[in-house]
Amino acid sequence: MYIDIPEDVENIIKELENAGYEAYIVGGCVRDSIMGINPKDWDITTSALPQDIKRVFKRTIDTGIKHGTVSVLINKSTYEITTYRIDGEYGDGRHPNSVEFSTSLEEDLKRRDFTINAMAYSHKDGLIDLFGGIKDIKAKRINCVGKAFERFDEDALRMLRAVRFAAVLGFSIEENTFAAIGTLADKLKLVSKERVFIELDKTVCSKNAYYIKEVYNSGLYKYISQNFNAVKENSYLDMLYIKGIESKRHIAWTVFMKDIDASLAKAILKELKVDRDTFTKVFILTSYVKVKLPDNEISIRKLLSKIGFERFRDLIYIKRLLLERLEESEEVLKAIEEKLDYIQMQGQAISIAMLDIKGDDLMKLGIKKGPVIGKILDELLLSVLERPELNSKEVLLNMVKWEDCAEN
Repeated sequence: MYIDIPEDVENIIKELENAGYEAYIVGGCVRDSIMGINPKDWDITTSALPQDIKRVFKRTIDTGIKHGTVSVLINKSTYEITTYRIDGEYGDGRHPNSVEFSTSLEEDLKRRDFTINAMAYSHKDGLIDLFGGIKDIKAKRINCVGKAFERFDEDALRMLRAVRFAAVLGFSIEENTFAAIGTLADKLKLVSKERVFIELDKTVCSKNAYYIKEVYNSGLYKYISQNFNAVKENSYLDMLYIKGIESKRHIAWTVFMKDIDASLAKAILKELKVDRDTFTKVFILTSYVKVKLPDNEISIRKLLSKIGFERFRDLIYIKRLLLERLEESEEVLKAIEEKLDYIQMQGQAISIAMLDIKGDDLMKLGIKKGPVIGKILDELLLSVLERPELNSKEVLLNMVKWEDCAEN
Protein backbone atom coordinates (compact mmCIF):
# COMPACT_ATOMS: atom_id res chain seq x y z
CA MET A 1 0.00 0.00 0.00
CA TYR A 2 1.28 3.45 -0.96
CA ILE A 3 0.29 6.70 0.78
CA ASP A 4 1.03 10.04 -0.85
CA ILE A 5 2.78 12.02 1.89
CA PRO A 6 3.29 15.81 1.64
CA GLU A 7 6.86 16.75 0.75
CA ASP A 8 7.55 18.49 4.08
CA VAL A 9 6.34 15.47 6.05
CA GLU A 10 8.37 13.08 3.92
CA ASN A 11 11.46 15.23 4.46
CA ILE A 12 10.91 15.17 8.25
CA ILE A 13 10.75 11.37 8.20
CA LYS A 14 13.89 11.16 6.04
CA GLU A 15 15.79 13.54 8.32
CA LEU A 16 14.98 11.38 11.34
CA GLU A 17 15.83 8.17 9.48
CA ASN A 18 19.13 9.66 8.28
CA ALA A 19 19.93 10.51 11.91
CA GLY A 20 19.45 6.84 12.82
CA TYR A 21 15.87 6.87 14.14
CA GLU A 22 12.59 5.29 13.10
CA ALA A 23 9.82 7.62 11.97
CA TYR A 24 6.30 7.16 10.60
CA ILE A 25 3.12 9.09 9.96
CA VAL A 26 0.58 7.77 12.43
CA GLY A 27 -3.05 7.84 13.50
CA GLY A 28 -5.78 9.80 11.76
CA CYS A 29 -3.72 10.84 8.73
CA VAL A 30 -3.01 7.19 7.92
CA ARG A 31 -6.67 6.23 8.42
CA ASP A 32 -7.94 9.09 6.28
CA SER A 33 -5.40 8.48 3.52
CA ILE A 34 -6.45 4.83 3.28
CA MET A 35 -10.10 5.89 3.11
CA GLY A 36 -9.47 8.50 0.41
CA ILE A 37 -10.06 11.42 2.77
CA ASN A 38 -7.70 14.40 2.67
CA PRO A 39 -6.02 14.52 6.13
CA LYS A 40 -6.26 17.78 8.05
CA ASP A 41 -3.12 17.06 10.07
CA TRP A 42 -0.05 14.91 9.57
CA ASP A 43 1.22 13.52 12.88
CA ILE A 44 4.59 11.81 13.08
CA THR A 45 5.79 9.25 15.62
CA THR A 46 9.44 8.40 16.14
CA SER A 47 11.93 6.47 18.24
CA ALA A 48 13.88 9.72 18.73
CA LEU A 49 13.64 11.32 22.15
CA PRO A 50 12.42 14.95 22.37
CA GLN A 51 15.96 16.24 22.80
CA ASP A 52 17.03 14.23 19.74
CA ILE A 53 14.22 15.75 17.68
CA LYS A 54 15.32 19.23 18.75
CA ARG A 55 18.90 18.42 17.77
CA VAL A 56 17.89 17.18 14.30
CA PHE A 57 15.68 20.19 13.48
CA LYS A 58 16.59 23.85 13.85
CA ARG A 59 13.15 25.39 14.41
CA THR A 60 11.10 23.62 17.10
CA ILE A 61 8.48 24.36 19.74
CA ASP A 62 8.06 22.38 22.97
CA THR A 63 4.38 21.72 22.34
CA GLY A 64 3.97 18.95 24.91
CA ILE A 65 7.47 17.92 25.74
CA LYS A 66 6.47 16.13 28.97
CA HIS A 67 4.48 13.73 26.82
CA GLY A 68 7.15 13.57 24.13
CA THR A 69 5.67 16.00 21.61
CA VAL A 70 7.80 18.56 19.79
CA SER A 71 6.51 20.72 16.95
CA VAL A 72 8.77 21.32 13.98
CA LEU A 73 8.37 24.46 11.84
CA ILE A 74 8.99 24.01 8.13
CA ASN A 75 7.98 26.39 5.33
CA LYS A 76 5.53 28.29 7.56
CA SER A 77 3.79 25.04 8.59
CA THR A 78 3.93 23.20 11.92
CA TYR A 79 4.15 19.44 12.31
CA GLU A 80 3.90 17.52 15.58
CA ILE A 81 6.46 14.80 16.22
CA THR A 82 5.92 12.52 19.22
CA THR A 83 8.31 10.01 20.72
CA TYR A 84 7.10 6.41 21.06
CA ARG A 85 5.67 6.12 24.54
CA ILE A 86 4.05 3.83 27.05
CA ASP A 87 1.33 5.39 29.20
CA GLY A 88 1.30 4.67 32.93
CA GLU A 89 -1.80 4.15 35.07
CA TYR A 90 -4.76 6.44 34.40
CA GLY A 91 -5.54 7.63 37.94
CA ASP A 92 -8.24 10.13 37.00
CA GLY A 93 -9.94 8.16 34.23
CA ARG A 94 -8.70 10.67 31.67
CA HIS A 95 -4.92 11.23 31.77
CA PRO A 96 -1.97 8.88 32.45
CA ASN A 97 -0.19 9.48 35.74
CA SER A 98 3.12 9.04 33.96
CA VAL A 99 4.59 8.63 30.50
CA GLU A 100 7.55 6.39 29.68
CA PHE A 101 9.38 6.89 26.40
CA SER A 102 9.97 3.77 24.35
CA THR A 103 11.93 2.51 21.37
CA SER A 104 9.11 0.18 20.33
CA LEU A 105 6.56 1.24 17.72
CA GLU A 106 4.31 -1.64 18.78
CA GLU A 107 4.20 -0.36 22.37
CA ASP A 108 3.26 3.08 21.10
CA LEU A 109 0.51 1.82 18.82
CA LYS A 110 -1.11 -0.50 21.34
CA ARG A 111 -1.80 2.38 23.78
CA ARG A 112 -4.05 4.07 21.20
CA ASP A 113 -7.84 4.06 21.29
CA PHE A 114 -9.17 2.37 18.15
CA THR A 115 -7.65 0.04 15.58
CA ILE A 116 -8.33 2.48 12.75
CA ASN A 117 -6.22 5.07 14.61
CA ALA A 118 -3.40 2.65 15.47
CA MET A 119 -1.70 2.34 12.10
CA ALA A 120 1.63 3.81 11.01
CA TYR A 121 3.26 4.27 7.62
CA SER A 122 6.53 5.23 5.96
CA HIS A 123 7.73 4.78 2.41
CA LYS A 124 10.60 2.70 3.78
CA ASP A 125 8.51 0.15 5.72
CA GLY A 126 5.06 0.58 4.18
CA LEU A 127 1.90 0.20 6.28
CA ILE A 128 2.27 -1.02 9.86
CA ASP A 129 -1.08 -2.46 10.94
CA LEU A 130 -0.63 -4.60 14.04
CA PHE A 131 -4.20 -4.53 15.36
CA GLY A 132 -6.48 -5.01 12.37
CA GLY A 133 -7.13 -1.42 11.37
CA ILE A 134 -7.52 -2.23 7.67
CA LYS A 135 -9.90 -5.07 8.48
CA ASP A 136 -12.07 -2.74 10.57
CA ILE A 137 -12.03 -0.03 7.89
CA LYS A 138 -13.26 -2.57 5.35
CA ALA A 139 -15.94 -3.72 7.81
CA LYS A 140 -16.80 -0.07 8.59
CA ARG A 141 -16.40 -0.80 12.28
CA ILE A 142 -15.15 1.09 15.35
CA ASN A 143 -13.14 -1.39 17.39
CA CYS A 144 -10.82 -0.80 20.34
CA VAL A 145 -7.16 -1.71 20.39
CA GLY A 146 -6.98 -4.65 22.78
CA LYS A 147 -9.73 -4.90 25.38
CA ALA A 148 -12.41 -2.23 25.07
CA PHE A 149 -13.09 -2.18 28.82
CA GLU A 150 -9.44 -1.31 29.51
CA ARG A 151 -9.28 1.41 26.84
CA PHE A 152 -12.41 3.14 28.18
CA ASP A 153 -11.42 2.65 31.80
CA GLU A 154 -8.15 4.46 31.01
CA ASP A 155 -9.81 7.40 29.28
CA ALA A 156 -13.58 7.87 29.53
CA LEU A 157 -13.66 10.42 26.70
CA ARG A 158 -12.92 7.57 24.30
CA MET A 159 -16.52 6.41 24.70
CA LEU A 160 -17.83 9.61 23.13
CA ARG A 161 -15.02 9.47 20.57
CA ALA A 162 -16.31 6.06 19.49
CA VAL A 163 -19.71 7.59 18.80
CA ARG A 164 -18.13 10.56 17.04
CA PHE A 165 -15.95 8.43 14.75
CA ALA A 166 -18.95 6.24 13.93
CA ALA A 167 -20.95 9.32 12.97
CA VAL A 168 -18.22 11.07 11.00
CA LEU A 169 -17.16 7.93 9.10
CA GLY A 170 -20.55 6.23 8.87
CA PHE A 171 -19.27 3.17 10.77
CA SER A 172 -20.93 0.91 13.33
CA ILE A 173 -19.52 0.33 16.82
CA GLU A 174 -18.27 -3.22 17.35
CA GLU A 175 -20.46 -5.27 19.72
CA ASN A 176 -17.98 -5.73 22.59
CA THR A 177 -16.84 -2.13 22.26
CA PHE A 178 -20.42 -0.90 22.55
CA ALA A 179 -21.09 -3.19 25.53
CA ALA A 180 -18.06 -1.76 27.32
CA ILE A 181 -19.41 1.76 26.78
CA GLY A 182 -22.69 0.75 28.42
CA THR A 183 -20.85 -0.72 31.39
CA LEU A 184 -18.57 2.26 31.95
CA ALA A 185 -20.90 5.09 30.87
CA ASP A 186 -20.92 6.68 34.33
CA LYS A 187 -17.17 7.36 34.07
CA LEU A 188 -18.02 10.12 31.60
CA LYS A 189 -18.60 12.27 34.69
CA LEU A 190 -14.80 12.44 35.01
CA VAL A 191 -14.40 14.26 31.69
CA SER A 192 -14.43 18.06 31.43
CA LYS A 193 -17.58 19.49 29.87
CA GLU A 194 -15.52 21.34 27.27
CA ARG A 195 -14.15 18.04 25.93
CA VAL A 196 -17.59 16.43 26.10
CA PHE A 197 -19.03 19.25 23.98
CA ILE A 198 -16.27 18.95 21.37
CA GLU A 199 -17.09 15.28 20.75
CA LEU A 200 -20.86 15.82 20.83
CA ASP A 201 -20.52 18.79 18.51
CA LYS A 202 -18.60 16.79 15.91
CA THR A 203 -21.31 14.14 16.08
CA VAL A 204 -24.25 16.56 15.86
CA CYS A 205 -22.65 18.42 12.94
CA SER A 206 -21.61 15.29 11.02
CA LYS A 207 -23.23 13.88 7.89
CA ASN A 208 -24.61 11.09 10.10
CA ALA A 209 -25.88 13.33 12.92
CA TYR A 210 -28.59 10.82 13.82
CA TYR A 211 -25.80 8.63 15.27
CA ILE A 212 -26.34 10.74 18.38
CA LYS A 213 -28.82 7.94 19.09
CA GLU A 214 -25.87 5.86 20.31
CA VAL A 215 -25.39 8.34 23.17
CA TYR A 216 -28.86 7.26 24.30
CA ASN A 217 -28.61 3.58 23.41
CA SER A 218 -25.38 3.28 25.40
CA GLY A 219 -26.62 5.24 28.44
CA LEU A 220 -24.00 7.98 28.01
CA TYR A 221 -26.74 10.62 27.84
CA LYS A 222 -27.30 10.31 31.60
CA TYR A 223 -23.81 11.66 32.28
CA ILE A 224 -23.43 14.38 29.64
CA SER A 225 -24.66 17.17 31.94
CA GLN A 226 -27.26 17.76 34.63
CA ASN A 227 -30.06 18.72 32.22
CA PHE A 228 -29.05 16.86 29.07
CA ASN A 229 -31.54 14.04 29.64
CA ALA A 230 -34.30 16.62 29.06
CA VAL A 231 -33.54 16.13 25.36
CA LYS A 232 -35.56 13.00 24.71
CA GLU A 233 -34.23 9.98 22.88
CA ASN A 234 -36.48 10.34 19.84
CA SER A 235 -34.95 13.75 19.15
CA TYR A 236 -32.31 11.96 17.10
CA LEU A 237 -34.94 11.11 14.49
CA ASP A 238 -34.95 14.69 13.25
CA MET A 239 -31.16 14.57 12.97
CA LEU A 240 -31.71 12.43 9.87
CA TYR A 241 -32.28 15.76 8.11
CA ILE A 242 -28.89 17.14 9.13
CA LYS A 243 -26.32 16.34 6.47
CA GLY A 244 -23.06 17.75 7.74
CA ILE A 245 -23.46 21.48 8.43
CA GLU A 246 -20.40 22.08 10.58
CA SER A 247 -20.27 25.74 9.55
CA LYS A 248 -23.80 26.12 10.96
CA ARG A 249 -23.52 24.25 14.22
CA HIS A 250 -26.24 26.45 15.73
CA ILE A 251 -28.66 24.98 13.18
CA ALA A 252 -27.78 21.40 14.08
CA TRP A 253 -28.01 22.03 17.82
CA THR A 254 -31.34 23.80 17.42
CA VAL A 255 -32.78 20.86 15.48
CA PHE A 256 -31.52 18.53 18.19
CA MET A 257 -33.00 20.56 21.07
CA LYS A 258 -36.05 22.07 19.39
CA ASP A 259 -38.55 20.04 21.44
CA ILE A 260 -37.39 21.31 24.82
CA ASP A 261 -38.05 24.70 26.36
CA ALA A 262 -35.52 27.38 25.41
CA SER A 263 -34.62 27.86 29.09
CA LEU A 264 -33.61 24.18 29.30
CA ALA A 265 -31.62 24.46 26.08
CA LYS A 266 -29.87 27.47 27.60
CA ALA A 267 -29.07 25.50 30.77
CA ILE A 268 -27.61 22.58 28.79
CA LEU A 269 -25.46 24.85 26.64
CA LYS A 270 -24.21 26.62 29.75
CA GLU A 271 -23.37 23.30 31.43
CA LEU A 272 -21.41 22.22 28.34
CA LYS A 273 -19.53 25.55 28.36
CA VAL A 274 -20.47 26.23 24.74
CA ASP A 275 -18.87 29.22 23.03
CA ARG A 276 -20.82 32.48 23.37
CA ASP A 277 -21.71 32.76 19.66
CA THR A 278 -23.28 29.30 19.49
CA PHE A 279 -24.92 29.79 22.89
CA THR A 280 -26.65 33.01 21.81
CA LYS A 281 -27.79 31.73 18.41
CA VAL A 282 -29.19 28.44 19.71
CA PHE A 283 -31.02 30.15 22.55
CA ILE A 284 -32.70 32.57 20.13
CA LEU A 285 -33.63 29.81 17.68
CA THR A 286 -34.97 27.39 20.29
CA SER A 287 -37.10 30.25 21.60
CA TYR A 288 -38.90 30.60 18.26
CA VAL A 289 -38.47 27.32 16.36
CA LYS A 290 -41.83 25.93 17.51
CA VAL A 291 -43.61 29.27 17.05
CA LYS A 292 -45.52 29.75 13.81
CA LEU A 293 -43.73 32.38 11.73
CA PRO A 294 -45.62 35.63 11.08
CA ASP A 295 -46.85 35.99 7.53
CA ASN A 296 -47.63 39.72 7.27
CA GLU A 297 -45.05 42.46 6.91
CA ILE A 298 -45.83 44.28 10.17
CA SER A 299 -45.46 41.12 12.26
CA ILE A 300 -42.37 40.08 10.30
CA ARG A 301 -40.72 43.45 11.04
CA LYS A 302 -41.61 43.13 14.72
CA LEU A 303 -39.97 39.70 14.93
CA LEU A 304 -36.97 40.98 12.97
CA SER A 305 -36.56 43.72 15.57
CA LYS A 306 -36.05 40.96 18.16
CA ILE A 307 -33.90 38.43 16.30
CA GLY A 308 -32.53 40.06 13.13
CA PHE A 309 -32.39 38.87 9.53
CA GLU A 310 -29.83 36.06 9.98
CA ARG A 311 -31.73 34.27 12.72
CA PHE A 312 -35.05 34.77 10.87
CA ARG A 313 -33.54 33.08 7.82
CA ASP A 314 -32.17 30.33 10.05
CA LEU A 315 -35.70 29.68 11.29
CA ILE A 316 -36.96 29.37 7.72
CA TYR A 317 -34.10 26.98 6.94
CA ILE A 318 -34.89 24.80 9.95
CA LYS A 319 -38.60 24.75 9.20
CA ARG A 320 -37.79 23.65 5.65
CA LEU A 321 -35.68 20.82 7.05
CA LEU A 322 -38.58 19.71 9.20
CA LEU A 323 -41.60 20.43 7.02
CA GLU A 324 -43.32 17.23 8.12
CA ARG A 325 -42.87 18.03 11.80
CA LEU A 326 -43.73 21.73 11.91
CA GLU A 327 -46.85 23.65 10.90
CA GLU A 328 -45.73 25.74 7.94
CA SER A 329 -45.93 24.50 4.36
CA GLU A 330 -43.35 25.25 1.66
CA GLU A 331 -45.80 27.66 0.05
CA VAL A 332 -46.19 29.61 3.30
CA LEU A 333 -42.44 29.68 3.91
CA LYS A 334 -41.79 30.92 0.38
CA ALA A 335 -44.31 33.73 0.80
CA ILE A 336 -42.74 34.75 4.14
CA GLU A 337 -39.28 34.64 2.57
CA GLU A 338 -40.40 36.93 -0.27
CA LYS A 339 -41.71 39.48 2.25
CA LEU A 340 -38.46 39.17 4.19
CA ASP A 341 -36.44 39.81 1.03
CA TYR A 342 -38.55 42.87 0.25
CA ILE A 343 -38.13 44.33 3.75
CA GLN A 344 -34.37 43.85 3.56
CA MET A 345 -34.08 45.18 0.01
CA GLN A 346 -36.05 48.32 0.95
CA GLY A 347 -33.80 48.87 3.95
CA GLN A 348 -36.81 49.20 6.24
CA ALA A 349 -35.89 49.99 9.83
CA ILE A 350 -36.02 47.06 12.26
CA SER A 351 -33.83 48.52 15.01
CA ILE A 352 -33.22 51.83 16.77
CA ALA A 353 -29.88 52.06 14.97
CA MET A 354 -31.76 52.14 11.65
CA LEU A 355 -34.04 55.04 12.66
CA ASP A 356 -33.45 58.33 10.84
CA ILE A 357 -33.18 60.04 14.21
CA LYS A 358 -30.63 59.77 16.98
CA GLY A 359 -30.46 60.56 20.66
CA ASP A 360 -28.54 63.76 19.89
CA ASP A 361 -31.48 64.96 17.79
CA LEU A 362 -33.80 64.53 20.78
CA MET A 363 -31.43 66.35 23.11
CA LYS A 364 -31.39 69.29 20.69
CA LEU A 365 -35.13 69.51 21.32
CA GLY A 366 -34.39 70.03 25.01
CA ILE A 367 -34.94 66.47 26.21
CA LYS A 368 -32.48 65.64 28.94
CA LYS A 369 -29.96 62.85 28.44
CA GLY A 370 -31.02 59.67 30.24
CA PRO A 371 -33.46 56.74 30.12
CA VAL A 372 -36.21 58.89 28.62
CA ILE A 373 -34.21 59.14 25.37
CA GLY A 374 -34.22 55.37 25.02
CA LYS A 375 -37.91 55.21 25.85
CA ILE A 376 -38.79 57.71 23.13
CA LEU A 377 -36.64 55.88 20.55
CA ASP A 378 -38.34 52.60 21.47
CA GLU A 379 -41.75 54.18 20.90
CA LEU A 380 -40.66 55.66 17.58
CA LEU A 381 -39.35 52.26 16.45
CA LEU A 382 -42.70 50.66 17.25
CA SER A 383 -44.40 53.22 15.04
CA VAL A 384 -41.90 52.68 12.22
CA LEU A 385 -42.26 48.88 12.44
CA GLU A 386 -45.94 49.35 11.69
CA ARG A 387 -45.47 52.11 9.13
CA PRO A 388 -41.98 52.12 7.53
CA GLU A 389 -42.74 55.34 5.61
CA LEU A 390 -42.57 57.26 8.90
CA ASN A 391 -38.81 56.75 9.10
CA SER A 392 -37.60 60.23 8.20
CA LYS A 393 -36.03 62.69 10.58
CA GLU A 394 -38.59 65.43 9.97
CA VAL A 395 -41.57 63.12 10.51
CA LEU A 396 -40.05 61.51 13.59
CA LEU A 397 -39.17 64.83 15.18
CA ASN A 398 -42.73 66.00 14.66
CA MET A 399 -43.96 62.83 16.33
CA VAL A 400 -41.94 63.43 19.48
CA LYS A 401 -44.02 65.02 22.21
CA TRP A 402 -40.93 66.40 23.80
CA GLU A 403 -42.79 68.95 25.85
CA ASP A 404 -44.32 66.08 27.85
CA CYS A 405 -40.91 64.56 28.47
CA ALA A 406 -38.80 67.65 29.17
CA GLU A 407 -39.50 67.46 32.89
CA ASN A 408 -37.82 64.05 33.02
